[in-house]
Amino acid sequence: MSNVMTEVLHTRVAYQLSVAKWFIFLGIFSALSIVLPYACHQFGVAGIVFLPMHFAVLLAGMVMGMRGGVAVGLVSPLISYATSGMPPAVSLFPITVELVTYGVVAGFMFHSLKKSVLLSLFAALIAGRIVSLALVSFILGRTGAGNQFHSLFVLATPGLAIQIVLIPVLVAKITRFLETKDS
Repeated sequence: MSNVMTEVLHTRVAYQLSVAKWFIFLGIFSALSIVLPYACHQFGVAGIVFLPMHFAVLLAGMVMGMRGGVAVGLVSPLISYATSGMPPAVSLFPITVELVTYGVVAGFMFHSLKKSVLLSLFAALIAGRIVSLALVSFILGRTGAGNQFHSLFVLATPGLAIQIVLIPVLVAKITRFLETKDS
């Protein structure tokens, strides 16, 4: 395995972000999770296909840890709904719970358990989808669960592929940037 690939798979922020940097990243990732879905909708691309809000929350969990992932996962859908009406009101609660799950699992696996970016990412993607499917099944029953399954595992395939390719690379680059700024 090349050195670059090893770095991408095993990079971890080895120190705590300062309070100032934590809030800067909170703002950046929250803004991304609001602007990216808005941009997708402006170009006629469904958020359910490319998962732009999920992308920012997963990055936040990896870079900022669980608290950052949870914070971005909580505030992003609420601010996005307040400013653009998206996600739709009926989807707001399930999407928020799903996003918070991504942030918790990504941050916990990567920072607390010291797992690789890819393992942390896969665990978060699976856990978030299970929680979302269970929540929608509970609220809407079998029909809702079937529709949700199709959305989470079929329609979202392009977004999942983009996340699996780009998130490890971005985490490595952000980590490298943080390490050079602190040295």
